[in-house]
Amino acid sequence: MVRLRVLFASCWCFVAAASFSQGDTSLIRAAVLEQWVRALSHDSMQGRMSGSSGAQKAALWIATAFRQIKLKPLSPKKSMILPATVETGRLRVRINNVVGVIPGTDPSAPAVYFTAHYDHVGVGSAFSESFPKFAPFHKKTDKDSIFNGANDNASGIAGLLSLARYFFSAPRLPNTLVFAAFDGEEFDNLGSSAYVGQQEPGKVKLVLNLEMLGRARMDSSLGHFPIVTYSRDDKWVIDSLNKYYRIAFGDTSRTKYFLPDPYPERQLYERSDNYIFALEGIPANGIMMTNDQDLYYHHPADEWQTLDYGLMELVLRRIALTVYQWLKASGGS
Repeated sequence: MVRLRVLFASCWCFVAAASFSQGDTSLIRAAVLEQWVRALSHDSMQGRMSGSSGAQKAALWIATAFRQIKLKPLSPKKSMILPATVETGRLRVRINNVVGVIPGTDPSAPAVYFTAHYDHVGVGSAFSESFPKFAPFHKKTDKDSIFNGANDNASGIAGLLSLARYFFSAPRLPNTLVFAAFDGEEFDNLGSSAYVGQQEPGKVKLVLNLEMLGRARMDSSLGHFPIVTYSRDDKWVIDSLNKYYRIAFGDTSRTKYFLPDPYPERQLYERSDNYIFALEGIPANGIMMTNDQDLYYHHPADEWQTLDYGLMELVLRRIALTVYQWLKASGGS
């Protein structure tokens, strides 16, 4: 795999130059991705558990980043931070979704969503005590009590920001592009559930959910390729991604860069925010690098130093150009 990654890197300069008219992929940079992940997974965020001051701080940080990218709020008179109070069992949790948009050129065209969750599981045993059913997945250590969540899912938020920067640099598409950073994913997708219930599903074309992008899978020779979670009704999304990947990169082979989820028994499709959209009949898939069997999953050692930012840059640039080519070809339909 080392040799394969070198080959990708060597051909990238040509592809980037040829594709500049579709947006500036050089805006997606390893150094910037690292900067964002370090900020979101800093100890001061206290593990970003929903309802905590750390999660609120993260929401404000993301809203500031959206404004710097020049995204717009959903409504001119509304904030990018969309608060809600949700109940789960005996708990009432204050959540803050953060949503920004790039308006499309055709108001009648359905929106395309890029999503990622920013919450994580907090400090010590607070999360396991609130949700005992998740306790087996919550790895503890006496040396570090903060679950920083660098890969899960500061990496996804960094990916979301990088795609927003890229698409803002590109010629406008007919579809409005919505970038949603959800709170409450670790609490059974409470943030996306609150949000989707207030939207009109018929006005959404597609949802791509970014999750755990920071490390390659160690159990496969194809571990440096992203996997796409899916149901039997939307596996066609994977075919479309690979079709437009080949078009975007001039690949005349039958290469599959986006791999179907090889871990259906882990139910990854049903366990993240994409599933809430899917329940409304919207094609909604997750793009991931690692699954929940990753060494650092829900572990205090999930720190920024453990991520491969060069790999993130490579994958996100490919996602950016592939999806742009797809949306451009679809003409807003």
